[in-house]
Amino acid sequence: MKSLSILMRACLCGTLALTILPLQAQAPKKEEPKKEEPKKEGDKPAGDAPADSKKAIPDVDLGDPDGLGKGADEAFGKGQWMNAAANYNGLIQIGTKVGVPPAEMEPLYFIIGVCMFNIPNYDEALKRFTEYTQKFPTGPKIHQVNLAIARIFRAQKKWPEAIKQYKPLADIAATRDDALLELADAYKENQERDKAITLLETKLAPGLKNTEDVRAALYLVDLYEEKPEKGVAWLEKVKMTPNARAVVAEINFAAMKVAESLMQNEKFE
Repeated sequence: MKSLSILMRACLCGTLALTILPLQAQAPKKEEPKKEEPKKEGDKPAGDAPADSKKAIPDVDLGDPDGLGKGADEAFGKGQWMNAAANYNGLIQIGTKVGVPPAEMEPLYFIIGVCMFNIPNYDEALKRFTEYTQKFPTGPKIHQVNLAIARIFRAQKKWPEAIKQYKPLADIAATRDDALLELADAYKENQERDKAITLLETKLAPGLKNTEDVRAALYLVDLYEEKPEKGVAWLEKVKMTPNARAVVAEINFAAMKVAESLMQNEKFE
């Protein structure tokens, strides 16, 4: 019975996991060569069981549930994602063997996906998040999981898949603020700038209600590259919004870009 309490304690960590999904929409940046990062100390699973190189998540010794739970929590807190994933996965294996109801292990399925996302191992993260949608289609984190799946497709530059995944999330309150901007960005990257513009114009028409709406409006201004006069009109709306104070630097940068575009247009008239 002790293993059950450990499982439930570890499950509480799942409520923190959404903050570890930072893939936000932004203007494309020049890609730089990737540098190999040194492995963090302790970034291998606890336990004596040898890791299977063919497995995305290595096996661990299941003989110490208490140690697995503690090790998983500590590894997650330190950003040792593979270590955390392996130990949380071990807890699921123990829970399955002793008959813990799947619903009680729901956060573990979520947090393992988060760990794999952060490594990043997008293929395994997709597998884990998809498993969550199948086991818990109405689970408490289903919208966050679907957003994570969309972000995986976006990170892999699979724009059609990302667009399909983002679309319903842009109409759900829990994910709307993130999904709206990221969907627009996916349209742009998929060479569908007009759809990105139409999306943002439609969704922002009722007004800019929060800082996320202001950022979406600034992204729309950037999309008006060939029609800077429309960008000027949206900048005026942004400046009249109380929530604009939090993004003054971004507003000034957008205004500078619009001014440059206007000057370029005057040269060719």
